[in-house]
Formats: sequence, structure tokens, C-alpha cells
Amino acid sequence: MAQTHVQREAETRTSVTLVIGRYGIPEPQIEVTLPKGAHYRQVRAAVHALAAKVEEASEREAWCVTVDVPTGEGKGRVYLELARNDKGEAERGLALLAEVTKEKA
Repeated sequence: MAQTHVQREAETRTSVTLVIGRYGIPEPQIEVTLPKGAHYRQVRAAVHALAAKVEEASEREAWCVTVDVPTGEGKGRVYLELARNDKGEAERGLALLAEVTKEKA
């Protein structure tokens, strides 16, 4: 069991992007994709582990770190709900997410 977990972790892909959310508000995000066949719980664990790293690295920011893991898709995302919703905050968010994903590798 542990061997499978390590293999899936090595095959996990992340992508940092800026998307426009539901109300036209920018959302810096990390999209997390696990290999085909990954269990929903493995996907949730990977997304929450990244979210924890983002929380730890965000102590000087006011944004909310949020997760979204649709059932059965093998992917999820960690995204930032910006507090000030300005360009500078979005850029800081993207930079922080990029740094967190580098640490993961």
C-alpha cells in the first residue's frame, strides 16, 4: 500500500494559473491532477496537503485558502479567494503558489 502511495505522489502533476471565478474575480490556483485510477481520497489528501503548505506560507496575507475536489475526476484545486481583489494581491498569490509547488517537487 505504501509503495502505491509513493508512486502516485511521484506522478502527481500541478499547474499554477490565474482563473476568473464565478463573479469575475481573479482566483490564483494550483490545479492538482493524479494518475488515472487514483482514489477520490488520494486526490483529496494531495489537495489538502498542498492547501496546508499554502496556509503556512500565507501568514501575512488576508486571502482565504480554499479547496475544490470534484468527485471522480482525479483532480482538484487549491485556490485563493482574494481579500483586496487587486492586481498586486493576485500577483503575490501566483508567486506564492508557484513557490509552494516547487517545494513539493
